[in-house]
Amino acid sequence: MRRILWRANDWQTLKSRFEQASNREEGAFLLVRIGRAAAGARLLVQRVILPPEGALEIRGHDSLRPSAQWLSSVVGAAIDARCGLAFIHSHPNPNHPPELSPIDWETSITWSMSFVGMLDGPFASLVWSPQGVTGVMFAADGANVPLKIDRAESLGDRSAELLHPVEWRFEEERQLDDRQIKALTALGNNRLRDLEVALVGTGGTGSPLAEQLVRLGVARVLLIDPDVLDDSSNLRRVVGTRASDLGMSKAAVVGRHLESLGLTTRVSVLAEDVRHETAIRHLLDCDIVVSTTDTQSSRALLNQVAYQYWIPMIDVGVRVGTSRTGEISGMPVEIRTLLPENGCLWCRKQVLSSQTIYEENLPPEEREKLALEGYVQGFNRHQPSLAPLNYFASSSASLTLLRLYSGQSLPGVSTVFDAWEQYIQPLDAKIDPDCLCSTWRGKADDLAISFLPSRESFSQPSN
Repeated sequence: MRRILWRANDWQTLKSRFEQASNREEGAFLLVRIGRAAAGARLLVQRVILPPEGALEIRGHDSLRPSAQWLSSVVGAAIDARCGLAFIHSHPNPNHPPELSPIDWETSITWSMSFVGMLDGPFASLVWSPQGVTGVMFAADGANVPLKIDRAESLGDRSAELLHPVEWRFEEERQLDDRQIKALTALGNNRLRDLEVALVGTGGTGSPLAEQLVRLGVARVLLIDPDVLDDSSNLRRVVGTRASDLGMSKAAVVGRHLESLGLTTRVSVLAEDVRHETAIRHLLDCDIVVSTTDTQSSRALLNQVAYQYWIPMIDVGVRVGTSRTGEISGMPVEIRTLLPENGCLWCRKQVLSSQTIYEENLPPEEREKLALEGYVQGFNRHQPSLAPLNYFASSSASLTLLRLYSGQSLPGVSTVFDAWEQYIQPLDAKIDPDCLCSTWRGKADDLAISFLPSRESFSQPSN
């Protein structure tokens, strides 16, 4: 899957320019960075370069030609920024299909053959019409081979807007979706049915969430979890488990259960630590990530990936609190939505702990030795867990996902729901200008990530 992604403010500036051009074509260049996925790519729009006065030699109802001087200028800007380059132009006629015309194709290939060898990234050619955004990209090893860009999105601090045309592919399943269509409308249901969701963690919260996603009918669910069902307490927590499953992979058992439902969602399983590059590259092929991981180091890596590659993420935290006298003091569920223009988990104070991350990444024998000496906490103790609370958390996450792709902005992006004390508390999610996230926001593959060593190649996860 190949995607192009804009920050919401940049997209609104560009869209306004197209709409104000009325019945004449308009165009702009884009500086883009690329993120490599297991089977596709993510193009991140870093800068929109609008045409200065006189930069368009020809501009009519169905024609547009940039000047040679402007072309030279934008190629130079891309080279200086060590970026790829894209050109997007408008087809203002609402009856014109949002597709490259024959002359667009010819020009795109000519430009690609000229530009790709000079750029530190791909060249892409895009078209906008009132029906949506479509286009192609050309890689360095195939400057004359167009690769379809499947999806286009605008991402803000509380919103995710799908820009590519809606494909009405699910009419034959209308009876299956009847009640859901009544709740979401046919358009909302189609948006949902087209989503590919990566789910990190398939335990007490992740497994009921996985089942909800399949029953909602998303296009694909990718399950990522390296753990096994190591003791009988998992049988009360993990959806789809049986006593005979003890010792098996959590992700594989949950995947088997989802397949047994006989519904339309494709289920992929990757029984691997998400801190390996293999897992992250597969994750980047998805539209959105939902994290229910219970380790700080995994959460910290996912946090960086979400902002470095502009992949929307919903992070779910669940806790059972007890007082010193042994009474329940609360059952907070925190839902944190990570989008390019809001604060990361480091910006949102008291979510991540550098000390805990350090301790989790120690070699097991060293960590055990230090734990016995009282220098680090133990990591093998079971945490309190309750199935109704896990279901509440998973439902809150799935409803947040629905709202995000509904066309409406989220009312909040970091919220605590306490099911025991029965209160809701919004939390601050502003960008901290001094946070380390400023060094990796939007950098994609231009910035290396420290992954755990992995023996795996980018083979496809099992289906």
